[in-house]
Amino acid sequence: MALVRGDRLTANQRKHVLAIFLHRWTHENARRTYGGRCPACVQQEQCGGEIVVSGKPWHDYHVPLMTDAEWLRNHAFHITVQGQLSRRYSYCEPASLADDGKFHSCGNDNDKGTMKWLGNT
Repeated sequence: MALVRGDRLTANQRKHVLAIFLHRWTHENARRTYGGRCPACVQQEQCGGEIVVSGKPWHDYHVPLMTDAEWLRNHAFHITVQGQLSRRYSYCEPASLADDGKFHSCGNDNDKGTMKWLGNT
């Protein structure tokens, strides 16, 4: 298993990561969600468009913060020896923790202890 920075993943691995990690607040992510919709927007809809609470603090909350490329560059992902995203981890790590594609022995995710280099770093 290796912890690989998102900008060092292969094209297929990047596509898979972006499809699985839906809760990223980026410009390109059409399915971005963070625990539901903005409370100010919901109240405004329920009251026929009338502004009930000041939406400014809430709208700042749901503004896209970065691009997918920036998000990938700032995060690292657990990749198995077979080159697939590990199912053992349902989260990503900060990019500073990435080990530059060096595989290490870890439980049953490796292939009988065989270590391989990711090759795309």
